[in-house]
Amino acid sequence: MGDWINRLKEQEAAARREQEQRETAQLRQHDLIATKGPHAWEKAVAQIERDVAQLRAAFPDDRAKDLQFARCDGGFALERHAYPQVLLRARWQPEINGVGIETSFRRLAMGDTEGPRKDEIRFSLTGEGDVRMGFDGRGHTAPETLSEALIMKVIGRV
Repeated sequence: MGDWINRLKEQEAAARREQEQRETAQLRQHDLIATKGPHAWEKAVAQIERDVAQLRAAFPDDRAKDLQFARCDGGFALERHAYPQVLLRARWQPEINGVGIETSFRRLAMGDTEGPRKDEIRFSLTGEGDVRMGFDGRGHTAPETLSEALIMKVIGRV
């Protein structure tokens, strides 16, 4: 074979090996997220529950911050009864290896509901192998910052 044919063969073999390595790394990351993600999510849910209780205690006379928190299978529901009413539901969804979020808003006196708006918390790994939870264009590695973002989504709507 000519030199160019050998080079072509080597280039294609190298490209094939790189593709296989990328696919193996993606599968490994998916498996690690499937293992670590639910635990990280549970820590975030527990933080949200604590933060809601602290928020209510810190603002006892502020109806806009009087949120109702309820755990549900794989997640929680967070509700604000003050106008405009907001209901945010979030739960772990293994099929997306992340968290699905639905947010509904009731604005009108007649009870018209807007939504639900759908969103996701995407999970990835940091270089150190820690779980990063991506939401609203930010990567959250600490449950506290994700808690703030989700709670503000409920109380920050005006």
